Amino acid sequence: IVSFFASLRLAVVVMLTLGTVCAFATFYEMQHGTPAAQRDIYMTPWFAFLLALLGINVFSVMVSRWPWTKHQVGFLIAHVGILTILVGSVVSLYRGLDSNMALAEGESSDRVRLLEKALHVSLPGLGAHGVFPVVFEKHAPTAEDPLRFEIEGSDAVLVADGYEPHVVISETFSAASAGPSALHFVLEAPMATQDGWLVAEDRRRGHQDFGMVSVGFHAARSPEQVESLLHHGGAPNHLSFVIAPDDQLFFGATDDAGELTSGTVVVGEPVPTGWPGLGVTVDEFHPRAAARRAVVPATPPAKDQMRDPAVRMRIESPWGTMEPEWVEWGEIRRVRFGDQVASLAYRSPEAALPFRVTLLDFNNDP
Repeated sequence: IVSFFASLRLAVVVMLTLGTVCAFATFYEMQHGTPAAQRDIYMTPWFAFLLALLGINVFSVMVSRWPWTKHQVGFLIAHVGILTILVGSVVSLYRGLDSNMALAEGESSDRVRLLEKALHVSLPGLGAHGVFPVVFEKHAPTAEDPLRFEIEGSDAVLVADGYEPHVVISETFSAASAGPSALHFVLEAPMATQDGWLVAEDRRRGHQDFGMVSVGFHAARSPEQVESLLHHGGAPNHLSFVIAPDDQLFFGATDDAGELTSGTVVVGEPVPTGWPGLGVTVDEFHPRAAARRAVVPATPPAKDQMRDPAVRMRIESPWGTMEPEWVEWGEIRRVRFGDQVASLAYRSPEAALPFRVTLLDFNNDP
């Protein structure tokens, strides 16, 4: 057995195979990104088998020279060095910390974001939460074969029953008896047309910036507040839509010099902003609206970091089950679960370091 594993022929075959795989992995990583290369090559059982086989070969060569003499010290040091490198590679692959830390100049942190992906769930009312690492690229959950995760500190279970590697999420609004105010606008420029939904008093959906102009939507709590919201601090090239307490919709557009043009919005007719070459039309307006969210599968880009995957989740418990909810990568969604609000997320987990990192200076000049 020792003679077989110590053979030069085995060493040549293993090293040629390992070299070919690593060369292929280099180009694979360039095309698909580091996470894909780790998931599909470096972290696979067959790659670990190649490393182990090379280690056994090196160790068997050492054993075959027993008993060692003082003239073989150099031989032993070289082979022990190779074994140390192989063991370090395996430890780095399976026990290492591969992560990112985003810092602005002068900031300090001891938290890093891992390159892994995980499902996050939080039930504040029960004091329960959970983080569950997943690799859906290899084992995607389906309605027939869902994945179930017990939420520690409760009788509830997080169920993942759908996965798409890349999606486009569209959100529209319809009239409702209660809810925030929403409007849909179309911005026409000489070279392009942009459109979108704005939701009043919403940090994420209440403002859009197109570079040349910016558009915002606000809700006035009194007639006196309408004027100040229309002017929006005199910011140049800004269009403010304001809904008054009586559900009337007004606009206020400032030019390069900060001069204000204001008036009442008529749905379906161009807004007289006074901007040359730019036309704005509000084609839908709902004083009270309900969101409708559509998740549409799309062709995945080659690189992992360019994809927007989504997973469908729900929470099950002895006292009820929530409706399934699609959660996009990097998103945190707050959903109604019984008489409380739960949080669902699909994003990278974080880890604490035993030290802090401070970015003292940063220069990106070539």
